[in-house]
Amino acid sequence: MINDKKRIKSQEIFNQLVLNAIDFLEHSVSEIEKNPKYSIINFCTAVELFLKSRLMLEHWSLIFNDPKQANLDKFLQGNFTSVGMEGAIKRLNKIPDLKFDDNAEKNFNTIRKHRNQLVHFFNATELEIVATEECKGWFYLSQLLREKWKDDFLEYVDDIDKLDKLMLNVRRYLQAKFNALLPEIEIKKKQGISFNTCPSCGFDSSENKVIAEISQFSDYLLSPDCLVCNFEAGKELIVSCPNCENGQIKVQELGKGECESCEYSINLDYLLDKYAESKHIEKGLFENNRAYCNSCEHFKQPTVVPYENIWLCLSCLKSYDYNQVGNCEFCGELVSGNLDDSFLSGCLMCEGMAGYYRDKDD
Repeated sequence: MINDKKRIKSQEIFNQLVLNAIDFLEHSVSEIEKNPKYSIINFCTAVELFLKSRLMLEHWSLIFNDPKQANLDKFLQGNFTSVGMEGAIKRLNKIPDLKFDDNAEKNFNTIRKHRNQLVHFFNATELEIVATEECKGWFYLSQLLREKWKDDFLEYVDDIDKLDKLMLNVRRYLQAKFNALLPEIEIKKKQGISFNTCPSCGFDSSENKVIAEISQFSDYLLSPDCLVCNFEAGKELIVSCPNCENGQIKVQELGKGECESCEYSINLDYLLDKYAESKHIEKGLFENNRAYCNSCEHFKQPTVVPYENIWLCLSCLKSYDYNQVGNCEFCGELVSGNLDDSFLSGCLMCEGMAGYYRDKDD
């Protein structure tokens, strides 16, 4: 009986959180022109409520500010202090299936800090800044609601679609900035720089910046960056097609891609063999030239390889400087990330000396 009551109440609170999030986001859009300050406050509240609602589906105690003090009676009565956005983000990212993009976390935290400044200090805020933050925020939030967490929000698909149409109204407040940037964009196009439509603000202002290239393969790594809203889309690895003469393959994640000309497909194993076959001893790199990725945590095989002047994960396209890849002091595996004190605390692949003694004691 208690379990049924808890389950029913959990679903009820989840629905209330989602409906309140939708309401706050609708108010955010309606206020952006006349009251940009309250628009960003309401938008931030909407994001926070959506994050809390998904966190609660994992377990009701996780929305308590202090899960150690979680109490079923207080939960059923709604009498408790809930976790804030910062805490919700940290908890979600500790759950493998719920972990989201680093750029999403960065954007949500930017909005949170902006909200806090406006709540505690009476600061004016520019419409253009608010529109930029909200366009990027909605891109990342809708990606979670419509893709990664789709099954959890199926009941609200129509509401999310309506919110998406509402957010188109926010984009128009960046039109003047796009118009001012058009001459610069045209000059860059004549220089051979390509532009895509930005998935955040919707303008043809996303510049494809080459951040690394391997001339011997005619391959390069792109990082699209919008000149209007500063949105950084996911990186793209451009690979010359091994099957036809002039074809190119765009790889965005998991090492998968298909040639635009002949439809030849490649996978992660192909890329690993292509970029990490030689030992690169002459460049002073590690003899083992495949490392495990600390970002996407691809445990099946090491996916980080030397790519010109950086290390690149061929699974998630996360790039690392040379000093961000090294051998764990405890297990010796080649991994990316912070390896300070790795002998004691371990790395992605082990728990270090502390874990060794803990297991021994158990």
